[in-house]
Amino acid sequence: MSAIEALAAASAAGISITLDGDGLILEAPKLPPDVVALLKSVKSDLLHMLAAREAAQEVLSASPPTDCPEKRWERRRAGLSASSPRAGATRRP
Repeated sequence: MSAIEALAAASAAGISITLDGDGLILEAPKLPPDVVALLKSVKSDLLHMLAAREAAQEVLSASPPTDCPEKRWERRRAGLSASSPRAGATRRP
């Protein structure tokens, strides 16, 4: 199973996943053992995906560089936003 499928299973089970350095924080009223095992089996891929998502979120929320026209910045951000990961997991601030 892929990491995206594992994230979808976690979302369906009501599990919130947060990146914590080289680990994952799983939060839910009840953690189904089968879904936890599934997430463990793709942990390496999940870490990469969630790190990329966080990096994209940082870029999307950043102010434009001083030498970049606002319209160009908005076009670039729109392109990043359209391609940023949107897996089922949620991130807590």
